[in-house]
Amino acid sequence: MSSSSPSMRGKVVAIVQARMGSTRLPGKSLLPLSGKPAIERLLSRLARAHQVDEIWVATSDKGENDPLVALVEGLGFPVFRGDENDVLSRFAIVAQKSGADAIVRVTGDCPLIDPVVVDSIIQHFRASDADFVSNTLSRSFPDGLDVEVFTVAALNEAASKAQDPFLRQHVTPYIHGRLKDRFPAGDFKREQVIWPQNYGHLRWTLDEAADADFLSRVFSDLPEQCGWLDVIAYCTANPALFFFNRSIPHNQGTTLDLQESRGRYQESNRLFERARQTIPLASQTFSKSYQQWVKGSTPLFLDRGRGGWVWDVDGNRYADFVLGLLPVILGYADPDVNAAMMDQMERGATFSLPTRLEMELAERLVRLIPCAEKVRFGKNGSDATTAAIRLARAKTGRDKVVVGGYHGWHDWYIGSTARRLGVPGVVQDLTENFAFNDADQLEDILKGQPDAFAAVILEPAGTVNPAPGFLERVRALTEQYGVVLIFDEIVTGFRMDLGGAQAVYGVTPDLACVGKAMGNGMPIAAVVGRSDIMDLMEDIFFSGTFGGEAISLAAAIATIDKLESQNVIPRLKTVGANFATMANGIFRDVGMDNYVQVTDIDWWPRLSFSEAPISGGLLTSLMRQEFVANGLLLGASFNLCLAQEDDGFQKHVEQGMRAAMEQVKEHMALPDPRMALKGDMIQPTFSVRK
Repeated sequence: MSSSSPSMRGKVVAIVQARMGSTRLPGKSLLPLSGKPAIERLLSRLARAHQVDEIWVATSDKGENDPLVALVEGLGFPVFRGDENDVLSRFAIVAQKSGADAIVRVTGDCPLIDPVVVDSIIQHFRASDADFVSNTLSRSFPDGLDVEVFTVAALNEAASKAQDPFLRQHVTPYIHGRLKDRFPAGDFKREQVIWPQNYGHLRWTLDEAADADFLSRVFSDLPEQCGWLDVIAYCTANPALFFFNRSIPHNQGTTLDLQESRGRYQESNRLFERARQTIPLASQTFSKSYQQWVKGSTPLFLDRGRGGWVWDVDGNRYADFVLGLLPVILGYADPDVNAAMMDQMERGATFSLPTRLEMELAERLVRLIPCAEKVRFGKNGSDATTAAIRLARAKTGRDKVVVGGYHGWHDWYIGSTARRLGVPGVVQDLTENFAFNDADQLEDILKGQPDAFAAVILEPAGTVNPAPGFLERVRALTEQYGVVLIFDEIVTGFRMDLGGAQAVYGVTPDLACVGKAMGNGMPIAAVVGRSDIMDLMEDIFFSGTFGGEAISLAAAIATIDKLESQNVIPRLKTVGANFATMANGIFRDVGMDNYVQVTDIDWWPRLSFSEAPISGGLLTSLMRQEFVANGLLLGASFNLCLAQEDDGFQKHVEQGMRAAMEQVKEHMALPDPRMALKGDMIQPTFSVRK
């Protein structure tokens, strides 16, 4: 701390705001960190800043702070006590009492505060004409090295004009203006100090027990006067330290105090904790659960969608390439589909007898899908695939099936995957897997038990295209062994072609399953196929109360009408090709094209990963984290919808993707890129598409 007379821009006083009443870590100011209270650690480090002329501690007048005051005064530092909730007024009063011209704000949860960093920011302030200088607006220093320097004039204006309780409690939002979309802000000149290498993802603050564990370890193993770069080097040599408190959100106190303004994921996180009390995984669908995203840096609940955009429950907007796991093909809340549903809603949804809509939709499917002679409806893909398997067993009198790809959650299929818990072993034994494009393997399976198999079910296309002659040979093998061939076209139907993959490749199965895009997001699916097989529906039991639910039928008819009349599928292929070109260009510009590319599979562009210096799981997690941060919901593929033709949408995607990949490239340059993750790595549900 300086003992010289005030230099240019006057007297600089550091004010440390501290209290004992933390809700997450009560008494943290006096919490021992390797033998010394946190506040003592902080003050002793701050006192070595040469550019600071005087240090005060500002706390509240509540009695619980008496021990804190006693310790601080015993260390020789002046203390001011004021209103518990009006920290801003405390700062203004200290500024007056101390005769300060400029204030350095430091919070009591920063025991690793670095005097060199403090000095550098004050020097920047002294050399400029800025009203406010900090290292927090665009974070490149670890959370816990936060320094804000501002004029007393700016402080006094804030104290007189800022009225919202949040502004009174957090001191500087009126001055730094970062929340000006939510709160009033002053007209000030603001500058920021940025470190060349980004360490802003690191958390060195004191707000949770895990933080205390980390800080105690640092203070135990490093000299008391160590600098922040020494801590970086220490953590690099001990990588486990990067993960002590990684999952705790940054600026947690501020975020939790933004109840009224709804911080970035405040409501999402609140709903998540609430949902976990009554819903396993807090989601009805594995692939929509928090496990598929980096929890803590991702929205967990969505509120609405329009066109290609979705908004989360906190009001944040995203360009959406997940599209509900592919059913949305026109765009959210498509006006034509909505109109058809609203018209039917006025008539009713579920009736005591069939409606004509069942017949009208069935006729469209028979006209469009090569194998379709008759049709039965369900509500999701698992309904359709399971009905198809039951039909095949009824037709052949056999029990076993061969599967390739993903076919839903029912026992007959899921028992053949890693997610088989709860499926009887005798059921598991009825299903065998074969690899896509490996007709030889399929032949060996059928030849080995020529009278055992009722069906071969596969996705005819998807993450890879069928090799030349593969589907034709599958068709021939199933005919040779008297096996029912089923194409699972839940994904390919109405996306690859109005007639599905079978129309594209000219191979006609016995049965096919369609759904997803057929209803633009409404719950509807169908099994279609040869009359002689489908007629067995009159004997087997496949029946549900909502199989003929009319609003979904109306949505499907309107969706198919629009897909036909507006030539949607060829247009989507153009959109997909443009996104693939754009993304690959960004990967090349950023220097990531050796590790990730978009493979343009015509109708379904997908991210493809090559060998990288980090694991594929980590790279995927980092990319999703940064995509979300830049307004993109993008997983493993570019799921396409007609509304993505919009120029504004595409510009947003390009800007967001470029910013995201630049950030990922920076993360990969870290000594341990796992440091950049703000939560746990993504956990794949399971892999069945090879």
